[in-house]
Amino acid sequence: MTETGQHILKSINAGSAADSYDAVKDRASRDYRNEASESSILRIAPLLFVAGGIPDRKIFIGDVRVVVSDLHHAAFEVHIKTSWSEINEDHFEMMEFGLDELNDLTVHNFPLLQELPDWPPTPPVDQEGLAAYFAKAISEQSRDCISQLREIRYGLENRLAHHSSHDSGSEDHASVVSSLLQLNIILGRTADQAREAVREGLWVYISDEEAYHSYRRLQDPSIINEYPPATADLRPWMRLHDAAVRQCGELRKQADAEAGSVRALLASASSISNAWEAEAQSRFNVLLAVVSVGLGVPALVLALYGAEVLVPLNTPPRVLAFAPVAAGLLLAAFIAVLKAPKGRHRAIWRLGAGVILLALALLVAAGISAPA
Repeated sequence: MTETGQHILKSINAGSAADSYDAVKDRASRDYRNEASESSILRIAPLLFVAGGIPDRKIFIGDVRVVVSDLHHAAFEVHIKTSWSEINEDHFEMMEFGLDELNDLTVHNFPLLQELPDWPPTPPVDQEGLAAYFAKAISEQSRDCISQLREIRYGLENRLAHHSSHDSGSEDHASVVSSLLQLNIILGRTADQAREAVREGLWVYISDEEAYHSYRRLQDPSIINEYPPATADLRPWMRLHDAAVRQCGELRKQADAEAGSVRALLASASSISNAWEAEAQSRFNVLLAVVSVGLGVPALVLALYGAEVLVPLNTPPRVLAFAPVAAGLLLAAFIAVLKAPKGRHRAIWRLGAGVILLALALLVAAGISAPA
């Protein structure tokens, strides 16, 4: 209630059922209390709303039905088609509405209903003007929420840039890719809702078919019908209606643009994964070379001379014969340190180099202490 004699009712419904012409027309035949009436003016505006803050945000997509019974009574009916809940920072998962969730999703704890516009500052001349005012305000709120989805995309882009280095593992990279896919779905559903609102003209034809067809001629002069293009003189509220439809069109454009950016990020993530696979294969080849040097050179020397010729290491000729064994192990340890990758795998490679040096020390000790 905004002032004496002016009332707004607010309600919430959750479901994915599509709006049919008969269902919308039936709703327009009842007043703002959903009771029988001669007629009401109805508009359906697209809904995009981001509630809460990090790390407990929720994203709602659907529509808001504005039912105006007279110049003093209106109702906002929020119909939620799909919604997402934040699991951790910038990672969302789709919410499934059950009885418990619907009971918790009340007017008092759903922020959008508290932020819906107050009564117009200047009294409208008719019900259509009041409905157009509310539809424009709701469409503009939904369009403004695109900036919050853009911030989510920026956050994921920053995480992708961070995880593209080898400071983080592939699990973090997979989490970013999953979040980008969910964000792409969110943007796609948002664009669909806005596209439907533009195509249906906010369902203005339920109450004024002439205005609907005239406005279509204004949007596309190539349309063939008997109605002239809409102007401000056609209906007093036509400017507000045009502004509302333009807000829906801008919502669709921005959602499509953000979806394109998300798809580009997904392509970049795929390229990063391919680069990681190529580098992993390269590191594996280096590791095989290290193992070949570390095992092959000592085995070759032992095969040529035999162990009884090399041990004990108590004469210069035997020490000289043992030198290739030591050199092979030292070369393997040097390659392991030199080619160690960045990130958490570096310590593993360095540990391997240490094991090689330890093996060399044990061989030298065994050679010296071996009996003659």
